[in-house]
Amino acid sequence: MSSALPPRSNQPKAESANSPVSSDAEKDSYTLDEMMKALRDGEREREPTSEVVTRSDGSVVHRVKRRKRRSGQPEKTKSERTIPEKKKKRFLLKLVVCVSLFLFVVLGALFTIVGYNSKAYRGKVEERASSWTGAEVELKGLKLMPGSITMSDASFQWPEQSFLQDLTIRNLSGHANLTSFLWARLGGRELSGKVGVLNFQLPTENGIVGQDLEEPDFPFDFHGYYCDALDISFGKESLFSVKGTDSSFRYLNGTGFRLSVDQGMLTLDGWDDLPIDNGVFKFSKDQVNMETLILNEPGAGRGGISSAIKLSGMVPLTVGEKMQMDLSTSGFPMEHLFGKHMGMLLSGPVGEASGTIDYTFGEASYDEVAIGFKAFQLQLHKFPFLINLDKMFSRELYTEVVFDNDIEGTFRANSRGVSIENLKLSQKDILSLKGNILISKSGRIGGQMRLSINNGLISSYPKVKSLPAFAGEDVKAYHTVVFELKGTLEEPDDTFRRVIGLVGSLETSEEGKLPSLDDTWKKMLESEKDE
Repeated sequence: MSSALPPRSNQPKAESANSPVSSDAEKDSYTLDEMMKALRDGEREREPTSEVVTRSDGSVVHRVKRRKRRSGQPEKTKSERTIPEKKKKRFLLKLVVCVSLFLFVVLGALFTIVGYNSKAYRGKVEERASSWTGAEVELKGLKLMPGSITMSDASFQWPEQSFLQDLTIRNLSGHANLTSFLWARLGGRELSGKVGVLNFQLPTENGIVGQDLEEPDFPFDFHGYYCDALDISFGKESLFSVKGTDSSFRYLNGTGFRLSVDQGMLTLDGWDDLPIDNGVFKFSKDQVNMETLILNEPGAGRGGISSAIKLSGMVPLTVGEKMQMDLSTSGFPMEHLFGKHMGMLLSGPVGEASGTIDYTFGEASYDEVAIGFKAFQLQLHKFPFLINLDKMFSRELYTEVVFDNDIEGTFRANSRGVSIENLKLSQKDILSLKGNILISKSGRIGGQMRLSINNGLISSYPKVKSLPAFAGEDVKAYHTVVFELKGTLEEPDDTFRRVIGLVGSLETSEEGKLPSLDDTWKKMLESEKDE
């Protein structure tokens, strides 16, 4: 705003007698009244001026004169003035639409989440699971959120006609895809439980497994199902069971389902608990293919150097059908490979061993286990004849006889008990043993042994040579006697002393031949009944 005051001159002008009186513009100072008057005059200059105009009808009006627009500022048209208003309206409209869509999505998601966490939805999932498995299903504490799923407890109860009895998994959690809120099946990367129990049962007549194991009908669509510690048992009087195995369950395209186990412990009736290294099982409608099950020796640390048992075979899911599993191992301790009972009488690592396990599906026990073996070392325990050899030859060697040459035999386990058949042992050129060792389920011992002793050793001990069993001419390189094994696992016994004449004599079979195994079993079991 320009000032109404006249400008001051920078330098005063010289006054002369002829010069007129100085104008206001030339003043060096102004009074207060002069400055106020100048301000009022400036305001009046900015007010629009008017002129009196007489119209044709004789009326008089005041026409206001508008101020001229400054140069370079053209007057805006009406359309130009409305453009900013249109842009503002469009922006507000877009903002309202975006906010509305956002609120719609948020509210829709909230309603969807609430719906998928309702009792009604849980009931639908339970119904689908029940239809596919054939079991009564209960899912406790099911919570489904974008990216996660949790359950406190999942339980399945099958009818008496099924091989499956019940399954319980606790503390489940996992990843859930967003598609779980759009499609019929829950799905994601994985669903994992902390602990679980799976029980099998012997079904009633015409037992069933459930529906066809087709993945598209499966109520869940997770890539993998896991349990950190799963216990598995088979029947009330379980032939074997699994404790605390880390397991995973998943569908293989076109080939059914696969169960993988890792770690844990296998409990088998009559054997020490065997640590599980790993195992793979494939399930189809009518059978289970045990591709491999690796068992470590007891006491061996995971990852350490130890021997293992490998099992494989096909398990038919038909009551009464025969099945056979293959077994192989190398270096496994006999005391663990041959069960608790036989392990009390002998020990040592097998060199190579292979055999079969025969089983009738639906039965409470196996038909027979047969394992042929060879070894480089075997040690016998507890039998009195070992102590008798020590006394006869004054050698402590025989108190713990270690056979280290030409060792072989066949281990068997069946309904009668366990046995080592056609056992062959030798100790360098000193002595050898051939025979059978039988142990009933109650722990009674039976069997026979044919002992051959080098005549050169016998001749070195006059007292031994004078015994009835060793008297006479040295016709052969070895002198052979046959004696019986008897007693119990707590107190093993034999007839060696009677056979060699220390306490009488025992009549042996012709030419030192051993009686048949069937006859030996029959004799032992009959004597067991009489007691």
